Amino acid sequence: MRWDITVVLLCNLMDFFAFSVPLSYLPQLLNAEKLGATFYGGFQALSNGIGLLASFVLGRISDKHGRKPVFLLCVSLGFCAYVCYISSTLATENGVVFAVVGDVLRRCNRNGIGGVITALIADLSSKTDRAVYMGRSVSAQGMGFGLGSVVGGVLGDWGIIVPLTTGCIVVGINLIVATLWLPKTDTGRPTGNNKETTEANTAALTMELLGDKQIRTLLCARGLLSIGFFTVISTMALFCRQRFGFSPKEYGITMAVIGALFSICNVTVVPLILPHFTEKRAVQVGMCITSCGRLGLALAHNMVTFWIAEVLIAIGSAMTVATYSAFLSKRAPKGSTGHLMGMSESINGMAAVLAPLPSGYLYEHYGTSVPGVISAVTSLLAAIVIGLAEPPPQSPKKKL
Repeated sequence: MRWDITVVLLCNLMDFFAFSVPLSYLPQLLNAEKLGATFYGGFQALSNGIGLLASFVLGRISDKHGRKPVFLLCVSLGFCAYVCYISSTLATENGVVFAVVGDVLRRCNRNGIGGVITALIADLSSKTDRAVYMGRSVSAQGMGFGLGSVVGGVLGDWGIIVPLTTGCIVVGINLIVATLWLPKTDTGRPTGNNKETTEANTAALTMELLGDKQIRTLLCARGLLSIGFFTVISTMALFCRQRFGFSPKEYGITMAVIGALFSICNVTVVPLILPHFTEKRAVQVGMCITSCGRLGLALAHNMVTFWIAEVLIAIGSAMTVATYSAFLSKRAPKGSTGHLMGMSESINGMAAVLAPLPSGYLYEHYGTSVPGVISAVTSLLAAIVIGLAEPPPQSPKKKL
């Protein structure tokens, strides 16, 4: 594999590792069981809302000033997040405040990096191999998620401060690696006669991109899929604890296995399936499989049905994420890939703002299965919306 792509994937893996370490402990840091699922969902909506703004702004900045500076800024925010988490465990008063600030910074870190990594891979790859590298990026995220979850859960046996300190060290290593070896790329921004376009402000460029019907359709599908994801994930820790009696360690190990399933499916099952579908059809099939898995998760009452549902979700998500990113990036005008990917992450962030609070309320008042059912329905609707999108135009072949 190319060295520059390898460094990008390694940095992405380490960032997702650091993002995942605290997941098992957020209910504990926020005293969620005492304050209730509605409060827990509202808190996530708050931190995700700020992450939404971050991903949108940082994607545009990366187009103008380069991917690497923005990536380093995002990793630095992740380091500050861990400082706040550690402070929340040491504080005798107002520990929840430190935890809230830490999670806000963590969301800004992850949401910003999500768009930058996607744009960076788009810069370094050609349209023919872009989906392959996007898939490997998704695999790196899955590996990071799995490793971070299991390390966070296992190290918690020695006290919550141990996994948090470990995550902080990994963020520091990631910052060093990115500073030394993360490649700089030409963002492809137009020059010369296109000076007005080059200097267009964020709002103008956003409206220009939204003027494309196909881009609107793809972003709408992303929104539905993200609403489904955050509806189920915002109460996942409480769901596993209350329905299956998971401890933080067991939940961490479970999330690690789920991350491993995702990565395995992405490098084994998905390559066997994708050659039989166009990118558009692959996204649709992936969304439908994801929908079935989330419905199964909502109805699961034993570990067998739980893992069957998770396998379906892993296969469906692996098919969806990489192919969707490649499909969308091919719609980006020259010089606007980072901005479009930032818009996609912003849609994801908007769903992260809108979904957790009602999810927590429905979970608390109407039953633990309701968020999963809603997630299944929105994933199915996303597949229908994707069906309305047309394939991107093919680049003309050069004559010899």
